[in-house]
Amino acid sequence: MATKKSKATAAQPKAKAQPKAKAKAKPKAKAKPKAKAKAKPKAKAKAKPKAKPKAKAKPKPAVGDLGPLGRKKDPPRFVILGVPEDTEWEAVKHQPRALQPVDYHLSPCAHCPGRCCRARIRVNALEALRIAFTLQLPLGSFVEPFTGELMNSEDGVPPSFNLDDGAHVLSLTRTDDGMCRFWFEAIPDRGRCGIWALRPGPCRAYPFTMRVDGKTVSVGDEGFCPIRWLQNDEVRAAAEANVRQWMDETEVSRRYMERWNTEAREDRSFAAFLNWLLDVMAPDFGWHRESLEPPPPRKMKRLW
Repeated sequence: MATKKSKATAAQPKAKAQPKAKAKAKPKAKAKPKAKAKAKPKAKAKAKPKAKPKAKAKPKPAVGDLGPLGRKKDPPRFVILGVPEDTEWEAVKHQPRALQPVDYHLSPCAHCPGRCCRARIRVNALEALRIAFTLQLPLGSFVEPFTGELMNSEDGVPPSFNLDDGAHVLSLTRTDDGMCRFWFEAIPDRGRCGIWALRPGPCRAYPFTMRVDGKTVSVGDEGFCPIRWLQNDEVRAAAEANVRQWMDETEVSRRYMERWNTEAREDRSFAAFLNWLLDVMAPDFGWHRESLEPPPPRKMKRLW
């Protein structure tokens, strides 16, 4: 039976495989024509400006002239010229005496008999009034008119005032031996100033040559000093404060001297000028001439 079935199945013809339907090719989409890009008009070439001549390169500041942020430091507004730093003296003061014949010190005045006190000391009107009212002295007892070399007030020298016989400046009077009226000998060979706290501007700035805000101010000569000067930060700070106060007071005095010179007056004697200072200038600073007048003598009452 099995064989018959197998023969029967074998006798049946095989079904033909149906051919696969060919896939219809899709028609290719026609490529859209690309739009022609319009040519941009060429920009006209601008004329190149003429090259500027190269500026000369500025010299680079030294490292010591630069601040903490690398910026150039402003020049100092106050400088003492020609006076060495104390650190320079420290390096040589222990050498043999032949190599350092001149002594240096931060305060030579402490070792001086007062040689500069022989020089002519000119004062401005404000300084003279301050001395008079502080010490209760008559104004004419320590100042006199001086007709020597007159300098302008820009150098710190007192401005001039006009009297009947010409222009003058105020000057401290001197003793018969040529010393300043307020100088005294404390001990032998040690002269001292009797009005140290009230001393005028030239005495405070002596003997420095300084540059103040770009302007050179020279006072005296170090040749009078037996010991040469040194400077450090403390000396510079004190000198700057003294010089600036002196210059400010000189400018104030200059305005009053101009007022005296322009006002019409018949009496232009030195006594009239001193009275004008006491009556006009002194009250503007809180001083009154009544305080300079000696009190009237007191009469003692009889007790018996």
